[in-house]
Amino acid sequence: MELALSPSQGWSVLFPWGIDSSRPFRLVTAIWIAGFILPVGYFAAGVRSRPMGVAPIALGLVAGLWVLPRLAGYPPVHWSEWAGGAAGAALGWALYGIAGYLQGRCGSHSTSAYSSS
Repeated sequence: MELALSPSQGWSVLFPWGIDSSRPFRLVTAIWIAGFILPVGYFAAGVRSRPMGVAPIALGLVAGLWVLPRLAGYPPVHWSEWAGGAAGAALGWALYGIAGYLQGRCGSHSTSAYSSS
């Protein structure tokens, strides 16, 4: 099996052992991309206008997974890299909602009334 390298596989230089072209390789690449896109999804969820929140996510994915590899002469990225980016953005978006809930819940005055300090 032949594996065409792409810029999104930068994590592979951190491994001290050989890398093969198996499914775990693609999975780790997808997780790597998800980790980079997660903060973008988190902060984009805080934008009041939904189209203005989704735009940075879409632009970041297209720039990183389509434009840059194309300009650098790399082949198109695997679909799993796109799925990892979408999953990271969705997880970041969801975490923003959870953080907002916890901030309102944990910062309420009713909880400090029962505090021992």
